[in-house]
Amino acid sequence: MNKYIIKQFAAACVALAALTACSSDNNTQQQVSEERLPILLSASPQGAETRAGQGIQNTQFEEGQEIDVQITSQDNMTGYDMLTYYTSDDQGNMVPKKGVFPYYPVNKAKVDIRAIYPKGKMNASSFTIEYPQVTKSAYQASDLMFAQVTDISPSSNAVPLTFTHKMSKVMVNLTGEGGVNLTNSVVTLLGVKRVVAFNALTGVVGAASGATCNIQMTSDGGVPSACIIVPQSVPRGYLLEILLQNNDVLYYRTVQDMVFESGKKYTFNVKVIESNISVKTSVSDWNTEPEDVEQPLQL
Repeated sequence: MNKYIIKQFAAACVALAALTACSSDNNTQQQVSEERLPILLSASPQGAETRAGQGIQNTQFEEGQEIDVQITSQDNMTGYDMLTYYTSDDQGNMVPKKGVFPYYPVNKAKVDIRAIYPKGKMNASSFTIEYPQVTKSAYQASDLMFAQVTDISPSSNAVPLTFTHKMSKVMVNLTGEGGVNLTNSVVTLLGVKRVVAFNALTGVVGAASGATCNIQMTSDGGVPSACIIVPQSVPRGYLLEILLQNNDVLYYRTVQDMVFESGKKYTFNVKVIESNISVKTSVSDWNTEPEDVEQPLQL
């Protein structure tokens, strides 16, 4: 065999080896791609249904709500940036705002997931509610929620995130007797603090701080109303103000300090009779229906 034939044979062998290697690399990349799974999420608040006007995001997020998510891999090798998701429907399905889903680690390591609503609180040390809360957007911006799941193995199923309400909820139901017209009446919660300490890693809320404010809940007392406040102890005294459309002003005054706890809702059923009111109050977990409990009333 002459030298020319030998050189041609050697070149053919090298080319064949290169093609085989490329084919192997492509197969490996394709296999890795097929094995990697996107991390899918779904969200639902933990809460019970209530009457219209008081049931905002009790059992499901509205479409388009934005939630911050931090994923941590247990292999200590795969890193994830904090991502902002939005709810793509009213069933809690979540999609990253940038449209790119994170993936489970290639080595099948488990992940932990932490999520906070509303967005922008992932590194916060405190939380501040909005006031007034006549609009839905102000109410939603005050409804701090936290979710955390751990030891999640790679799966094609969406990981359910159950959010717990970290604030306190106040609900007011007005009824009128003796010809009292509650249309266009204004309901205001008096003397509450707006700021509370918040641990974004654990979801734990601490002490309320700062100056007090008055939170207008509605400008139409004929419809059940609600507002969100930070957990706190409110000294006894005037707690609710009701401005009727005829400009009469009525107050509900407590005879003892009122303690508002995280994750609880407080219902005030107020009956207006001419220039007087009677009040029944109830306290329950946010995710249960309340039972009425009478409290002392002093006007």
